[in-house]
Amino acid sequence: NNIDVTGATTATVDGTVNPENQATTYYAQYDLSSSSFCNSGGNNTDATTVSTPTPPGTLVGSDSTDHNIAVNLTGLTANTDYCAQIVAVNLYGTTSGGAQPFSTPGLPVVSIGPLSHSFGSQDIAAGATGVQVFTVTNTGSADLHVGSAGLVGADSSQFNITANTCNGVTVAP
Repeated sequence: NNIDVTGATTATVDGTVNPENQATTYYAQYDLSSSSFCNSGGNNTDATTVSTPTPPGTLVGSDSTDHNIAVNLTGLTANTDYCAQIVAVNLYGTTSGGAQPFSTPGLPVVSIGPLSHSFGSQDIAAGATGVQVFTVTNTGSADLHVGSAGLVGADSSQFNITANTCNGVTVAP
């Protein structure tokens, strides 16, 4: 078993299955790292252990060749410890790769304050400006990478950003 964490809520479990000349199916099992499934190395499943696809799983074949297989895990929880394994089943029995631990990364949580500003009445002809400051913070558990900041909404073209210190910035939690 190899586990590749592909996102905050996704991972891929891969491995090799040899059908040994018997029709063989495979699926992945996963659970929280604190479960009896993970603590037993994948030997004890319980009500919280998830199998995907649902057993009997996906047919890999009935030859005697090693097949590289992969199962995508979706709907995981960000910033959580798991374990997972590949399970293969044929007439010879059931075998697994042993549960391997992995962790999903956290997610940033963006907070912008205040959410809006009132610029009031401004005499544009007299060159008046109304400076307002918005602050971006990250209350999540992973870095927030800001690509760019901009203005949106009704009449946003009437305003300019004059001191943009957000573009390309990483905001730590």
